[in-house]
Amino acid sequence: MEIITLEKLFEEYILKASKEISEKYPFQASIILCVAIEVLGRLLTAAGGSRHRFITALDHFEALKDYRKLHYTGKRNTKCNKLYDLRCGLAHNFALNNTSCVSISSGVNDLDNNIVGVKSLFNDVKSAWETFQNDHPEKMNDIQFQITGTVTGATQTNAIQNA
Repeated sequence: MEIITLEKLFEEYILKASKEISEKYPFQASIILCVAIEVLGRLLTAAGGSRHRFITALDHFEALKDYRKLHYTGKRNTKCNKLYDLRCGLAHNFALNNTSCVSISSGVNDLDNNIVGVKSLFNDVKSAWETFQNDHPEKMNDIQFQITGTVTGATQTNAIQNA
């Protein structure tokens, strides 16, 4: 059985994985990095759903402050974010979810033109993670999940249990 701690989740499954695929597959890397933003938000607050946690992380971490430019007011006067809209569409059906989405590039950000560069996003998420590590060292060994069996990509043969 493999135990995945918070630190291992971020270091190996988020940062290392997204860095390795970012130049060849920026869309896929952006999904991983956006999930990381949402996880950081979950670590800050148990309240609300995924959008609330995503926006909480953007509003909390100085390293992610530039992505606040992508905030907008949605239906019923709710706080929304164009990067979250892209993450949601790509993660759930691998298609754009909203016409207000941003574009993804393999390079650096041009947020004034709604372009998120995966290199910038990677560095910003990494910096936010490092801030969280410094502020909450007691959480680094928190178990995120346990894997029973081998991780081969065949979901039907592996049991993943919440710790």
